[in-house]
Amino acid sequence: MNRFEKHFRMNEEDCIEYIQEKMPDYFTGDLSCKEIGDGNINYVFRVSDGTRSLIVKHADLYTRSGHTPNSLDRSALEYETLSLEKTYCPDCVPELYLFDPVMCCTIMEDLGDHENLRYALLKRETFPKLAKDMASFCARTLISTSSAILPADEKRKLEKRYTNPVMCEITDRLVFNEAFTNSLGRNIITPGNEDYVKEEIYQDEELCYEAALLKEGFQSDRQCLIHGDLHSGSIFLTKEDTKVLDPEFAIMGPAGYDLGNVAAHLIFAYVNCLYTEKDEEKKEIFTKWTKESLRTFFEDFEKEAEAILKTSTDPLYKSEKYRKDLLRRILEDAFGYTGSELIRRIVGTAKVKDLEIPEGRREAERDLIKIAKSLIKNRRDMDVSSFLSIL
Repeated sequence: MNRFEKHFRMNEEDCIEYIQEKMPDYFTGDLSCKEIGDGNINYVFRVSDGTRSLIVKHADLYTRSGHTPNSLDRSALEYETLSLEKTYCPDCVPELYLFDPVMCCTIMEDLGDHENLRYALLKRETFPKLAKDMASFCARTLISTSSAILPADEKRKLEKRYTNPVMCEITDRLVFNEAFTNSLGRNIITPGNEDYVKEEIYQDEELCYEAALLKEGFQSDRQCLIHGDLHSGSIFLTKEDTKVLDPEFAIMGPAGYDLGNVAAHLIFAYVNCLYTEKDEEKKEIFTKWTKESLRTFFEDFEKEAEAILKTSTDPLYKSEKYRKDLLRRILEDAFGYTGSELIRRIVGTAKVKDLEIPEGRREAERDLIKIAKSLIKNRRDMDVSSFLSIL
């Protein structure tokens, strides 16, 4: 029997043999393989012959962090999502070569010449096309899968396919319940901030009420197909090119959730710079670029989203009043989900490197919590300018 006719978790040697079987004509030289994944869910292998390379993303029955049981169907869902996203925004998705439902592998283009956005931002690199590219990606993938554009029968098919219960449970728990209530007692708080977090988050009834509304929206609003985990670690780029990866959390959900994730992680980079950059000129350049990028991201999203909405063939959805109101509601959600993402990364178990601040971490986290609370509580009265004014 062929080794790869039944699923098992591969190691690097297995992956070389796997590629030799699945793509025998792709390479000409001897192969090497390295597992390069740094996420919590899947295994990522880079296979190379020294001249060409590709990526194999491999799902196991358990997540790679904590060995939590997980559904193998997530790999098929991720491949389908990437394929759809490539249809709507081809320049922002890597080339896809093969999906194997038995071994739960996606073989795709290696973006080895691209940088991971999170690490690039921590080096104070700036990218002139990032904000526009991400605005375009979000507008095209989100609005194009909404009721205003997608025929009703096609949207209902997406709603049926994209329930993703296992991954949704992780979001429900980590982003909302644990972040705002410490319901399982697992939160990790920076020493010295224990009482602050308790008073400012867990015991703030208004904040927890607003968080409940955000959670309800995430669970109930099947507005469009969202990436579901669009943080800076899922974005790879050069000065001229931006690619989005890792939509394993994809569901039909509120468009603002993706927008909020992008914005939150730009804010993390902004605050990290404020607290750790010693070169005042670099600090000024980077923080100014970050705020300008946030403005461009939201404003360009609105412009492109409205342009797409104008192509609607539904007579009710063609209304200008409807378009303006829909975009207002999406931005309102985006501001709120920016806040929830900030809080969950500060107090929860899934941290970000941006918060590894040697001196002043406690104060930086308090600043971020204040920003997050303002975004969540005041989101209905905000526009892009007032959003930026609280930074």
